[in-house]
Amino acid sequence: MDMSAENPFADLMTKAVKLKGAQQAQLRTQFDSWPQYFQHSLFMQESVVTVRTKPFPERIAAAEEMKHTGNAHFNGEALEEAVAEYEKALAVFKYLENKDPGWKKKGIEDSDMLITDFQCNNPEDQKRLTLLKISCYLNIAVAKLKLKEYAVCIQACDDTLDLDPKNVKAYYRRAQALITPPSSGALEFDRAISNLQKAYAIDRENREVRKLLRELMEQRSKQRALDKETFSGMFNRGQVYGDE
Repeated sequence: MDMSAENPFADLMTKAVKLKGAQQAQLRTQFDSWPQYFQHSLFMQESVVTVRTKPFPERIAAAEEMKHTGNAHFNGEALEEAVAEYEKALAVFKYLENKDPGWKKKGIEDSDMLITDFQCNNPEDQKRLTLLKISCYLNIAVAKLKLKEYAVCIQACDDTLDLDPKNVKAYYRRAQALITPPSSGALEFDRAISNLQKAYAIDRENREVRKLLRELMEQRSKQRALDKETFSGMFNRGQVYGDE
């Protein structure tokens, strides 16, 4: 059968596949809104799934080892591999499951999603777990910033700040991710400055924060002065277009 683009049947099949995909996407809007590193917890290999069943001391030790492996990849500039290890470490404790055994054929639907976010009864254990999560989120943020995946970087910073609202590194990285994309404009600059001001209020001695905050404040001041001059010149020249 001729399945070329000129074949009407092929065109019909292509449209049907696209329609099916669009319909399926409507059933997983929440899933699609989650960060990649959380989505990937649904697809973890058996070794990670097995670790989830272990007592906490074994689980945390395994997750910390995954993080250390990720750090080794990161130091070797293998950023994708590093992120994969950080994702595994996080997925030992916070992960998605699908309650529909046939989901791999049917597809992902929000109504089938089960979220597990393990919490420790022991305060010291919980502190250790929280520190692990924060470290992994921050490392993902740095890696994604280097990979120019700015939206994921921001999501990782958001998750860090949910756990530690005074995390200076998260505010700083989020500011970087806001201003670095070529599409960044005045809104992103304002948001970045707001993040840096929060970081500065927490740690006034942080040189990186102070330097970037000063640079952005100066750039914004110059831009506002230029905008004022431009618009003032436009109005001073009078009406550009006459009525027809």
